[in-house]
Amino acid sequence: MVIGSGGREHAVVQKLIQELGDSNALFVPGNAGVPDNLRRDVSAMDFEGLSRLALAEHVDLTFVGPEQPLVGGIVDYFYGRGIPIFGPTAAAAHLEGSKTWAKQFMRRHDILTADFVRVDSADDAFEYANKFLKQDGKAVIKADGLAGGKGVSVCGSEEEIRRELLRLQALGKAAGQLVVERYLAGEEVSGIAFSYGYDILPLPETQDHKPAYDGDKGPNTGGMGAYMRPRIVTPKLEAAMREIMLKAIRGMAEEGKPYTGVLYAGLMIVDGKPYVLEFNCRLGDPETQPVMALMDSPLVDVLYASMEGRLNRQNIRWKQGEALSVVLATKGYPDEQEYRKHTGQVIHGLDREYSGVVVFHAGTSRKNGNIVNSSGRVLGVTGVGHSLQEARDRAYNAIGPHAIHFGMDFRSDIGYRSLG
Repeated sequence: MVIGSGGREHAVVQKLIQELGDSNALFVPGNAGVPDNLRRDVSAMDFEGLSRLALAEHVDLTFVGPEQPLVGGIVDYFYGRGIPIFGPTAAAAHLEGSKTWAKQFMRRHDILTADFVRVDSADDAFEYANKFLKQDGKAVIKADGLAGGKGVSVCGSEEEIRRELLRLQALGKAAGQLVVERYLAGEEVSGIAFSYGYDILPLPETQDHKPAYDGDKGPNTGGMGAYMRPRIVTPKLEAAMREIMLKAIRGMAEEGKPYTGVLYAGLMIVDGKPYVLEFNCRLGDPETQPVMALMDSPLVDVLYASMEGRLNRQNIRWKQGEALSVVLATKGYPDEQEYRKHTGQVIHGLDREYSGVVVFHAGTSRKNGNIVNSSGRVLGVTGVGHSLQEARDRAYNAIGPHAIHFGMDFRSDIGYRSLG
């Protein structure tokens, strides 16, 4: 059973369907990317309902995609009922659940990260953000807890700082703890690894494109596209990134919070050194889409090896070639008030096959026999090719008025840092 409804979860469930057959996988609550008979309408936060479903359907393993149920303690809840589940406990997921705790954890374990200040009010946040702004030309403001990808902002002026604090206040985030960070200028890379608490099995590095518009302009989003093996990652940098992940895993074990599951590190490469921007307690989205498109080994074997402490005897085989995913978002995304005006539109072109392309669903649902957009990020159009350029060309060839389209926005430059 795969819990969640986004593109990350659809990529995982599609991989498991390929391995196990569609009669052996459930997508809960799921999206329109799978047939209705594989979905169950149970919220990802309804732990009692999910545990009853797992028992009734004789589920052997539950995979949790999104962060909210992990931070909320779904793994502990299932463990308490003897139901097998993959993911970190609530104590371990605190690494994502609190930005303040995560930054302090990084300091304790000598993990490179940006200088920061924890504040308890918007006034203090403005004061420190303005200091960082004068030093670096930009400042970063983060809500302490989970904010659905809307809790981080890079501000380049006093006016932007004020506007961001007002936005967080409207979300109910500015009344509690905020983290104000120095801005790091560099190139962002995603590091992802499976862990059983003491060692890791890393995946190839990926690069996400978070700003909404081409050239990394505009507001931050949950991610507008991703690809594997960015050009900036050298063997030396890869070793440094592995060391970061090991420090984190072993630090969690030392502090009595052993970490079993997927650990994600958002990294900024500055002068050849990786600084951790954030840790997440789950697979990245949209990074998972190209990863699953190229993973040749059975994912289910990796999950069991992680749960049973056998990762040091596990290798992952990869298909030849490269993969690149382009996110198609509802027009107006990431402004929720704006994009909600454009949901419910029929998505055209999904009934066609496109050479070397896999389409992963995120914000989709079925209405009157059609597949429609139902949220901000809607599809991950993923091209696979012999080269990154071929993968990119295939993805973009499947997007447009004569291919997949609806009232959508998307970036036209995914992969540009490695392709130019």
